[in-house]
Amino acid sequence: GIKIYRGEELVTTVTVSSDKTGQSMEYTDENLQDGLYSYRFVPVNSKGDGGVDSDDVSTYVGENAPGKVVDFVVKQGDNEAILTWKAPGEGMYGGTFDPGSITKYVITRSNGSASNEIEISDPSATSYTDTPGFGTYTYSIYAVNDMGNGAVSIAAPIIVKPADWIVMTNGEAIVESGKTYHFYDAAGPNAYYPNTRNDTLTIRPQNSNGLVHVSFKQFVTDTYGDYLYIFDGADTNAPLIGEFTSTSVPSALVSLESTSIDGALTFVFYSDVMSRDEGWEADVTVTEKKTHDLMAVSLKGDLYPGAESETIYAFTIRNKGVDKVAATDYKVKLLDAAGSVLAEMDGVEIGTMQSIVFDMKFTSSESGDIKIHAEIEYAGDDDKTNNSSEELSVSVLEEGSQFISIGDHDEEISVLPVSFMTGESIGETIYYKDEVGLKSGTLQMISYRFSSVGTSYSNIPVKIWVGETELEDLSETSIPADEMTLVFDGTASVTPGDEEWIFQLTTPYSYKGGNLVILILKGNPGSTSYDISFKGTYGFYDSDPQRSRFYSAFDDSEVLDPNAVPIGYSGSTMWPDVKMLFTDASSGITKVVDDLSVRIYPNPVSDILYVEGVDIQKIEIFDGTGRQVYVSDNLFTVDMSSYPTGIYYLRVVTDQGKVSTKKIMKR
Repeated sequence: GIKIYRGEELVTTVTVSSDKTGQSMEYTDENLQDGLYSYRFVPVNSKGDGGVDSDDVSTYVGENAPGKVVDFVVKQGDNEAILTWKAPGEGMYGGTFDPGSITKYVITRSNGSASNEIEISDPSATSYTDTPGFGTYTYSIYAVNDMGNGAVSIAAPIIVKPADWIVMTNGEAIVESGKTYHFYDAAGPNAYYPNTRNDTLTIRPQNSNGLVHVSFKQFVTDTYGDYLYIFDGADTNAPLIGEFTSTSVPSALVSLESTSIDGALTFVFYSDVMSRDEGWEADVTVTEKKTHDLMAVSLKGDLYPGAESETIYAFTIRNKGVDKVAATDYKVKLLDAAGSVLAEMDGVEIGTMQSIVFDMKFTSSESGDIKIHAEIEYAGDDDKTNNSSEELSVSVLEEGSQFISIGDHDEEISVLPVSFMTGESIGETIYYKDEVGLKSGTLQMISYRFSSVGTSYSNIPVKIWVGETELEDLSETSIPADEMTLVFDGTASVTPGDEEWIFQLTTPYSYKGGNLVILILKGNPGSTSYDISFKGTYGFYDSDPQRSRFYSAFDDSEVLDPNAVPIGYSGSTMWPDVKMLFTDASSGITKVVDDLSVRIYPNPVSDILYVEGVDIQKIEIFDGTGRQVYVSDNLFTVDMSSYPTGIYYLRVVTDQGKVSTKKIMKR
């Protein structure tokens, strides 16, 4: 037979004859009060109770509480959540249910661990508008009748915000032309963004003829591990504009506009489990594409060319116009501050949303400081406000000027020449006379190569001292500032995208050919960032001299003394790459020396330069300012067809260390 249990009570045993095996059976449990019941079925024979392969089954006798509401949807309004639903069509357990029995609805609004219940007393209601203020909320709803609370329906989380806000989250924001939107991190204004975020948001123009334009007003992130990545298009497969972590607005984000055909920008924000910060605020608008619109993107080139030496400046332009006919009838010009044309080129075909680079060649006949910029001359342009590049400050070097570069490392160091991980910082480094390679000269400029810059800082107080020493090691002591020359006393700035930290010395230093020592003091407590570092080397502790010292103040009240001896706790084998500009330089690089017999031809050269000699180990070529532009081992032909015209110096080194330097002309 079959034993039938209601709950734990045995109700009956139904006798089963052998001819009923495998057939359907039925039993009616009668005279029950309204309520929920659970049944279990146990087979039995002469050997006892059998096993139970299925779970208990439940049913509700009598009228049901309501089932789930139908089509429960929560939409975003203007600083409100708009909830809509339809009355349940069945009971909670599938039993008898009359929709007219509903007495009210109960809505629950949840935000984190906090929740609030909202009663809707009108049983015929099918919508509700909630105005809880800015935040991310989850809504649920159930209907109630005399039998009790109905089944709960839950909607996906929704951000309640003003209609003109864009909040960083996963998804997409569509922006209309003629409106200004305010773009915030996930916490909105006046709050710290949460940790462990990994959100991707695409901001897209509603009008296919629009370009999303974003201007950041505030940008403060934890520079140790939180990053905002921006892509020029509708997804992360678009070109990466940059990755940004900063305690101020990076220059690239002051005015950022999509250049993609879809006009969109995609943002990815990642925050780790550690610190967090105030995040960002930006204005978002839509720029309408013009039919014809050529834009000056950038002007880049040598900021320290030599006089009478041809220099190439790369002028990048972009066609933002939507006309399907490529633009051709335009010119590009290189001009000085007075508007005099230094170089001019005819435009070439450039299609919509394409970019092109023009190599603008310029030779200055005189040394001195000039300002240059590039312009697009395009009569049919619908927007001429973006036809000029930013101005470049160029220092044309006089004859005898030389750049000396010491170090070409890919390592990243953060404490020399200074540290941005703390407030005040001081560092001292020796550069050996053999590395400088000059007998004498006037030091005019010092620069350090950045490895990374993710934060903008303006007007950082900096002092630099320079001197010469017989020391080759700072393991026991350091050289105080009062035994050196103060060559720079002012302020400096750093901006994401900078490749060098350049200091034009306010007091040039007269170099006499010794080991050069440079001491730098960075002030400005609060300029603290983990994403500013320099190119250099850690050296080898077991074999390299301890040629540097450094110290940082972690307490803003601590003032560092450049005359303290020694600096820091110990010497270090670490040192930063440096580039220095000397005028009136005297060295073997630009002096013709014949220590061996070397034949070079042709001279002047237009294309291939040939070198002949005995036991040649290395060939080097320097331009007229002493900068190395070519080096090769055991290769006796040099392709100079792409080199600018001008004076060069070719230095040949043999296996025995003998040197020959010859002056050549490129035409």
